Amino acid sequence: MSVLAFLATISYINRASLAQFGLDDTNAMLSLYLMVGPCGAAYSVDRWLKRKRGVTLPAVEPSIGANLAIRLLQVHLCVLYLFSGIGKLQGPWWWNGNALLMAMANREYQSLDGTWLVHYPWLVYGLTHLTVFWETFYCVLVWPRLTRPIVLAIAAGVHLGIGIFLGMWTFGLAMIIANMSFVSPWVVRRILDRQPTSATLESQKPIAAAPATTRISNRRQRV
Repeated sequence: MSVLAFLATISYINRASLAQFGLDDTNAMLSLYLMVGPCGAAYSVDRWLKRKRGVTLPAVEPSIGANLAIRLLQVHLCVLYLFSGIGKLQGPWWWNGNALLMAMANREYQSLDGTWLVHYPWLVYGLTHLTVFWETFYCVLVWPRLTRPIVLAIAAGVHLGIGIFLGMWTFGLAMIIANMSFVSPWVVRRILDRQPTSATLESQKPIAAAPATTRISNRRQRV
């Protein structure tokens, strides 16, 4: 299915090249790396349906293909954001801090009126420069564990903002999905598999009853 998805994606992109947009490139990128790794081994509709029917499923083993696919997607995402940030640095609207306001004032894409931000220029300037800084240095700041949550939180905010103010929900959601490749595997398993932590397991262990001799000695001490 991953091969068919990739072929379908590049087919409609090449047949309608004049309508090509960032979403098409993102879909092609994601479907490309789905072919490299076992995309349906752990979280897929087929596996979910089998689990609902009570079918005993084999445990998901670590895969070199999965590691390779995720790493390639991560590197590709870093290159994409780097060149996007460099491209923004070539535009005067990003230097003077008005780029976000101009984008939200564009009637062609506007889905929610954000021109009220004109009354808060310091906020517009700050968000504009933060966006350029985040895209340019994404490839550096996303790898350390200390800064990764901040970078991914900004990514979610940026792409949700694109969906809210510019109406590009599909593009924003596709980019958020791509950024989820940087989420640690144990976090994904904790959320989707609902695996309890070791502390939870310890707290759920039944407390063994005290021996009879201990209870008798304690009763004598209280008397």
